[in-house]
Order: sequence, then structure tokens, then C-alpha cells
Amino acid sequence: MTRKRKAKKQSDSPVSSKAGVMKTLWDISQSLYQYLNIDDLILHIIKRMKEVMEAEGVSVILHDGKK
Repeated sequence: MTRKRKAKKQSDSPVSSKAGVMKTLWDISQSLYQYLNIDDLILHIIKRMKEVMEAEGVSVILHDGKK
């Protein structure tokens, strides 16, 4: 991929700017109260974090306080 194409691809991303990243993080924080099912919430957070990080995959590690 040429530099022009790569730069254009990054600038087309909705979260390519600092303001875009902050908006995405704000949306994630607001979504904590919108989902009743924890699995749906985690999937939503994963989707949004993939956008922010411009990643192909994201992992979530949950802490089990009982162990």
C-alpha cells in the first residue's frame, strides 16, 4: 500500500483525530448504562475499541474476584 493510500485510509477513519478518539471513549462510557446483558456490553465495547485502535482484533480479560 502506498503512503498516500495509507494516509488517506487513516484520515477516513471516524476516530483518526484526537477528538474522534475522545468521542468514542465518551460513547463507550455512556453505553455502560444502555446494555442490560453483560455479553452485549462487552461486544459493544470490543467493536468500538477496534475502531479506536484501528485493529483487526481485540481481546478482553475479565478478572474473577472470587479466585
